[in-house]
Amino acid sequence: MAAPVYSADDFLGAFQALMPRGRAWPRDPDATQTKVLAALAKSPERTVIAANALLADAFPRAPVQLLPEWQDSLGLPDLCAGTSPTLDQQQAQVLARFVGVGSNTRLGYINFAANLGYSITIRYFAPFRCGRSHMGEPLGGQEWMSTWEVVCPALDAVLECEMNSVNQAHTPLFFGTT
Repeated sequence: MAAPVYSADDFLGAFQALMPRGRAWPRDPDATQTKVLAALAKSPERTVIAANALLADAFPRAPVQLLPEWQDSLGLPDLCAGTSPTLDQQQAQVLARFVGVGSNTRLGYINFAANLGYSITIRYFAPFRCGRSHMGEPLGGQEWMSTWEVVCPALDAVLECEMNSVNQAHTPLFFGTT
């Protein structure tokens, strides 16, 4: 359900409906009283616009007015954001950290990166086992048991930092480009 949007004209109509009837209370557009009420109606219109913006900011998809509160709640900004992140980058970081990885699966990490604005794929490595390895997969020893690689068309320090921040301690993580 969308939040109601009331304009200054809506408030002018409401103000005029509250006024007494009679010659002393004209409602025609050129009357001084109408012009005064129209000027007063701009204030509640601004209040409604600000209140609707706060409703949108209540969930961190793209907060503007509540961005500092979301960042404080999530321990942001941090080193992953870089030295001067844009508003879009800050909003993406808040959303990604709020939603989190969700699960320690390939899809969970892909969704985490997507919330940051990156399209990635993940490649897992496994030790060589006779009869269990597939053609085209990388070969390695036991040290490759929990190793995985984030593959992205263009890597940057923000993506690497964010992925390392959610990576499990026992899983080595590498980065590569397509």
